[in-house]
Amino acid sequence: MTYKFSLGLTSFCLALVAAFISLGFWQVHRAEEKSALQQAYESAGAKPITEISARTGNLSELLYHRVRLVGHLEADNQILLDNQTHKTTAGYHVLTPMRLSNSDRRVMINRGWIAGTSARAELPVFETPTSEVVITGTVVPLPSRSPLIGDDVKPDIENENAWFYFDSKYYQQKKNIAVGEFWIQQEPDTDYGFVRIWSIYNAKVMMHVGYAIMWFSFAVIMLVIYLSMSISRNTLDAKNEDPEDNSKDIS
Repeated sequence: MTYKFSLGLTSFCLALVAAFISLGFWQVHRAEEKSALQQAYESAGAKPITEISARTGNLSELLYHRVRLVGHLEADNQILLDNQTHKTTAGYHVLTPMRLSNSDRRVMINRGWIAGTSARAELPVFETPTSEVVITGTVVPLPSRSPLIGDDVKPDIENENAWFYFDSKYYQQKKNIAVGEFWIQQEPDTDYGFVRIWSIYNAKVMMHVGYAIMWFSFAVIMLVIYLSMSISRNTLDAKNEDPEDNSKDIS
């Protein structure tokens, strides 16, 4: 039993092995990133509340920190985020920008869930305070847009006040207000909000570890298949040559 080299088979198998190994290491990298995010989330939640003001830097430095803001909620610029459910009931998340006191800086506040109406075209009616308010919450990144949604599909394609995904750049274009790539999830049991049962962040590190093991396993399996096929081909070639060799010996 010997190995027989085939350029085509070898190139094909090596390409697959290289791809599987690359995907495996990519999942390892994702697991490391998610692990760091999980640690940041857990450590940030244990820290004291940070005051947000006009002098506060980029909110990325306060990711998952509890924060406190003082300012005015701007009802004219708020929108509803569609396709949100609570206990199987369809509704919206209320997104209201807050203008910080003594500043032109705005921060988007996710005030929580509100039920929709029986008529799709009719949006729910709710109150937004006009006086100065204090909001406490957690800094979280904006949810990513589904890869199934094309770049040419605008978030307000159905209703200018009810978006089915939130795009901060498009929001700035429409409202002339910059809110950045983060919003504040308002804390439960505080005023000026609605239903707020926020899910606890789970980085799912072990999921990426499992995917990494899967891709590395595929690479090993591919090598085994390659060696098996190469040896089998050589054995078949040897068997095909035997009758010819025997005929030569008889003659």
